[in-house]
Amino acid sequence: MKRIILFSLINIICVLSFSQGIYIKNKNYKGYIFPKECDVDVFPRTPNSFTPSVEDVEEAERILREYFQNRSFEINDEYPPINKKTLKDYYRQYIGEIKDGNKIIFINFIHKTEKDTSFSEEMKKQLIYVLDGGTYYWRIYIDITSGKVLEMTLNGVA
Repeated sequence: MKRIILFSLINIICVLSFSQGIYIKNKNYKGYIFPKECDVDVFPRTPNSFTPSVEDVEEAERILREYFQNRSFEINDEYPPINKKTLKDYYRQYIGEIKDGNKIIFINFIHKTEKDTSFSEEMKKQLIYVLDGGTYYWRIYIDITSGKVLEMTLNGVA
């Protein structure tokens, strides 16, 4: 019985300790790193999950800036373009996964607008997943081991 209570207590402490992302900020970006123990709603954690380090995030951000050096994505005048100048206009959420021995960083982007202030508290607790919204919400997968962008998805517009 004592073991069950001790095990339950340890689990509660772990859930409370890892129930939110770790805040990260520098002059080019700010957001949350989700620990591997943190179960994120639409991004189930697996044995291959890992907690990205600050260095992992810095490398992913370097690859991201390089990727957008000569690229721009636009939908129409109602939505902001995504390019090297506008990357700073987004909050980020970082999730790590090992795939075929490579470190993959999933980055979720949420545009910094007044209408998104309701997300500020939620961003550290769960992945913000919005349907539609165009370039206000988008995602990218970066392989920091190979230095390549694997996939980028933009939201549609309704």
